[in-house]
Amino acid sequence: SESEPTEREKSFAVQKLGSDFFKTKPIAKLLAKDIQAEHLTDDVLGRTLDALFEADVSILYQVIAEHVVEKLGKRAVKR
Repeated sequence: SESEPTEREKSFAVQKLGSDFFKTKPIAKLLAKDIQAEHLTDDVLGRTLDALFEADVSILYQVIAEHVVEKLGKRAVKR
């Protein structure tokens, strides 16, 4: 029978995934010019997820959606 991964193994996997995943992404375009892939550690990602959980994520989604509609609406082709 397979055993469940330990908390240490999970933490290592998240850290490894984060560091490898973000190295190949355009972080400056996605987040901010002064943020680098090395800044996105498992601790940072965990704190961010905790903050999102504590915040009203519905409002965040609404603001993002409004921003996208505003930006795309200016460029949308009307039929």
